[in-house]
Amino acid sequence: MGTVANLAIGVSLRMDQLEQQNKKLQGKVRSMGKALELQKGSRGVERVTVKVRSMGSAVDGVKRRILGVSAALGGMMGAGIALNQAMNMETAQVQFSTLVGGMEKAKQHLASLREMAASTPFQFMDLVQSSRVLIGMGISVDQVNDKLRMLGNVSAGSGMELNRLAQQYGEIRAKGNAFTQDLRQMITGGIPILKLLADHFGITENAVLEYAEQGKISFAAIDQALTNSQEVGGIYHDQMQAQSQTTAGRISTL
Repeated sequence: MGTVANLAIGVSLRMDQLEQQNKKLQGKVRSMGKALELQKGSRGVERVTVKVRSMGSAVDGVKRRILGVSAALGGMMGAGIALNQAMNMETAQVQFSTLVGGMEKAKQHLASLREMAASTPFQFMDLVQSSRVLIGMGISVDQVNDKLRMLGNVSAGSGMELNRLAQQYGEIRAKGNAFTQDLRQMITGGIPILKLLADHFGITENAVLEYAEQGKISFAAIDQALTNSQEVGGIYHDQMQAQSQTTAGRISTL
């Protein structure tokens, strides 16, 4: 990757030089054009006309060189991105092989994440990172994709970063209960967790806070409240699909 980056920098510098040459040549052409207007005899006009044509050809030549360099740079950047993606995939396969119990399972899991990335507003590596967090927190590989989709809908609808939400969700699971600080973090992330839990328990939002202070909100309650929020009729129902249809979402699925 270092070689590709160095080449890209070199090509970029060369493009800057060519653009400067182009500007100078264009200035000279304009000057020659003004001189042409001021020339009085036919021989003078002819000489200036020849020079203007010559300068115009030089400008065209520089433009062609700039386009050629741009194409070369684009090709190198594309190759660099492809190489980077291949390296990320290889690294992820090795890491997940220890988490899920073998390279074959790791490849299957990553393939499912790539399919998910193709139809959601999330990048493949975002899903990889969030999946790694959830599995590391004790969620089985058989369940992790369903949990990712649930959290993905909540993230897409609330604006809370997926990896941040996955991290907090996993931490609550590891602790077994959600406390006031956990709820506040979700609230600052844009998730109306007090209302979601109030609806789940059938109590007021103030009562939810009292539950949190007393350690009475289990992970199961958090999980169910978030799950309910993205089912039919919930505030986050099908939010990944909706976001994937936006301009930003369509670009992310390319």
